Amino acid sequence: MKNPADFFRNAFAGRKKWILPGLLLSGVLLLALAGGGKKTAVGDSDRAAFAARTEQALEERIQKLLNTVDGVSGAHVLVTIERLEPAPDDGASGAFTLTGGTGTVYLPVVRGVAVTCRGGDSPVVRQRIVGLLSACLGVGENRISVAPG
Repeated sequence: MKNPADFFRNAFAGRKKWILPGLLLSGVLLLALAGGGKKTAVGDSDRAAFAARTEQALEERIQKLLNTVDGVSGAHVLVTIERLEPAPDDGASGAFTLTGGTGTVYLPVVRGVAVTCRGGDSPVVRQRIVGLLSACLGVGENRISVAPG
């Protein structure tokens, strides 16, 4: 039986000039397949657009609701969404949903709400607004801010 070192030496004789370019090409291909840079998940732009549309729709609905509260007028609302979470697979997906390419339904998680309105300087009105929004959105009262407007 031949020496293994002789086998490899003979197998690659005449091909030595291709080893380095071959290794470099393999490395480049591995980096390309691994993503080599910043990865962007498919659908991130769709989710960002969905989050923006959801924020706007929530703001409009909350504004209409608050303008019906006793002691509140001229309400302006800002809602920020922290992230989108896949909805539980129980069929109750809520009013605002996005279906991803995989069929996943996403629900917004509200980070906070800011409200300015006439009447917002009254502690009673402020407590009404905070309690109402906390109950409707499932957001802690510490994430809701009310200011006179």
